[in-house]
Amino acid sequence: MFNLEYCKKWFIAKKRPIDILTSAEAAILHDSREPYTVLVNQNNLLKCFIEVSDNFYVVSFIDDTKRITLSYQFKIIDNKLFLLLATHIEHQGETEKVKERTLYVFKVDGSLYIEKTDYLTSESTSAKSKVDVKNNWEDIPAFGEYSKLQILDRQCAELNR
Repeated sequence: MFNLEYCKKWFIAKKRPIDILTSAEAAILHDSREPYTVLVNQNNLLKCFIEVSDNFYVVSFIDDTKRITLSYQFKIIDNKLFLLLATHIEHQGETEKVKERTLYVFKVDGSLYIEKTDYLTSESTSAKSKVDVKNNWEDIPAFGEYSKLQILDRQCAELNR
């Protein structure tokens, strides 16, 4: 079972919410397309947080120590959400230090740019490809209805590891 909480922003460095909002306050922000953040809890643990703004929805999945391990950035295009950017992050052990980061940048025409950075060796590689982006689209969620954005394995082209 998921439990939703709302705040103005998630403070990434301190791993805590800023300015807790009631559901009613967040709904007003949602309806006026003002920014707010949704905290998605499962079994009393934060699973992810969703930053909502006028044109973007950013979903950040976190581990048990509240480090971001995966994020999806959706942009509103033609009254739908399109997964524009996915970022996969691997950390060094239990530290905050990033070991490796892989970016996947999608375009509506199916263009895909992948950039992988190894922070231990300072090496970076990139590739371009064409992919089917039909699974990159989602309906804009109604307030409180974020389950489609919480999908961890989105089946987006090269993201399957």
